[in-house]
Amino acid sequence: MSQVIRIKVKPRSRRPEVSVEGKQLVVHVKSPPEKGRANREMLKLLADFFSIPHAEIEIKSGAQAHFKWLLIPDTIDVNRFLGGIHE
Repeated sequence: MSQVIRIKVKPRSRRPEVSVEGKQLVVHVKSPPEKGRANREMLKLLADFFSIPHAEIEIKSGAQAHFKWLLIPDTIDVNRFLGGIHE
């Protein structure tokens, strides 16, 4: 089973990291948004962040946008990562 989350990706960032801004995960990637590079880096960063294989994360929509909807395993407690503010 999967759940859907919305994230924001910021390409060409100074350092790769996952942060929380407001009620949303923001993934800062160093890669440019060209030929899927930023998306691949984003998937790897989120996989490390959630401690799951990157193959378990799927882009549902927004592959070419800053805001993306992702499918992640429903075993992940997103509230824990967002400080209980995920709706």
